[in-house]
Amino acid sequence: MANTRKKKIKLTDRYLAEAREGGLPSSLYLVNGFQLKGEVMEFDDESVLFKHKGVHQLVMRSAVASMYPLAKTRQGEDEWWRAYYDAEAVKTPDA
Repeated sequence: MANTRKKKIKLTDRYLAEAREGGLPSSLYLVNGFQLKGEVMEFDDESVLFKHKGVHQLVMRSAVASMYPLAKTRQGEDEWWRAYYDAEAVKTPDA
């Protein structure tokens, strides 16, 4: 039997892709407390290439504690996360 389910895209990947495609300025907080501000240039499963004032930084994703957009989004600054929220992912199967 073939698996007909769509491959789910990780929440982090969805955010990073939109930040990269839209040139959305973002802030990354690292697990050591350091804050980076700039643009996401590229990313993969292990790292994020971040650019700030012409300087590129390769950050390991395991070192990122949190990230958020610096500019207001369509939903407003308090609701930016809704664009990445997948309601289907949190539904529990019927018993």
